Amino acid sequence: MSVYRPVNHLLPMATLRKRRRLPLPGRVLVREGQEVKPATEVAVTITEPRYKLLDVARQLEVPPQKADALIVVKPGDRVQTGDVLAERKGLFRRTVTAPVEGEVVLVGDGQILLRLRSPRYALTAGVPGKVVQVVEDLGVDILVRGAVVDGVWGNGKADYGLLQMAAESPGERLSAEKLRVEMRGMVVVGGSCDDPQALELANELPLRALVLGSLRARLIPVALSMDIPVVVLDGFGAFPMNEAAFRLLKTHAGREAAVVADPWDREEGTRPQVIIPLDIPDAPEPLPVDEVQVGRKVRVVRQPYLGLVGTVVAVPGENTLLPNGLRVRAADVRLDDGTHIVVPLSNLEILA
Repeated sequence: MSVYRPVNHLLPMATLRKRRRLPLPGRVLVREGQEVKPATEVAVTITEPRYKLLDVARQLEVPPQKADALIVVKPGDRVQTGDVLAERKGLFRRTVTAPVEGEVVLVGDGQILLRLRSPRYALTAGVPGKVVQVVEDLGVDILVRGAVVDGVWGNGKADYGLLQMAAESPGERLSAEKLRVEMRGMVVVGGSCDDPQALELANELPLRALVLGSLRARLIPVALSMDIPVVVLDGFGAFPMNEAAFRLLKTHAGREAAVVADPWDREEGTRPQVIIPLDIPDAPEPLPVDEVQVGRKVRVVRQPYLGLVGTVVAVPGENTLLPNGLRVRAADVRLDDGTHIVVPLSNLEILA
């Protein structure tokens, strides 16, 4: 029986259908057939409202019942930062002011509930190309041609800039010292990263985006808090970027590159990608899944062999007994150093 697994694409030429979606229903701003640039806003929405509860009684140092009489706003009032919401007059005058812009929702029991102004969320194209489908209220699909490198993790941001190598070899560690001021506004490629200061500096310069082979798992919160896209190509830990991806990116150093750090979601069909747009003739769309066969290049996506790359040398038709006692469909994989490992098929992805 054939077994199909997700494909991690590493292609010098491809035609991609890039999916761009709002987190919440909103309004699509472009039409089918329209040419877009990476910074083109394709859809907008208003994010979910946030609320802030103000304890007026405590701030005025009076009982809740007395505080209600000192509140000078009512539900439905719009307030700006610094507007007076409540006031206790007298020799020792005290006031409560709005800490942020918003709308008064509730007043009572010595408290005020503010609904904060919901920020506008703009979804950009992320890549240059043509809109080939508009999904009402949600977003678009964009057709783009070029080289593509799939990643395994992204922090949800997207941007575009000149590709710059910060590593001479796939295993070179990215440190803060390697991020120079002239890299400001560029898409920078590093090997592995275990230095929080390097991430902080990348955000402060700022770079346009950061592409890494591997990242220490403890730095995920730092990467998520960054304002620039961060894409991890191979996995979490401290190991080199795969050679094929490094060579492809290095070949295109100095070209424009789009970094779309979408979280990997197999159900939604999204994953982080680095795309180098190229003026090339039509190329086939890569398949999202393919069959695990002898001779296919694969990568392990779960521990204990996370991130290791090798070649399938056998796919037994029967279930294989693993050291943990489970019997599952598995493959015999020869790693690049010649070592053989047995890996459940569900723990593999195909490299194309």
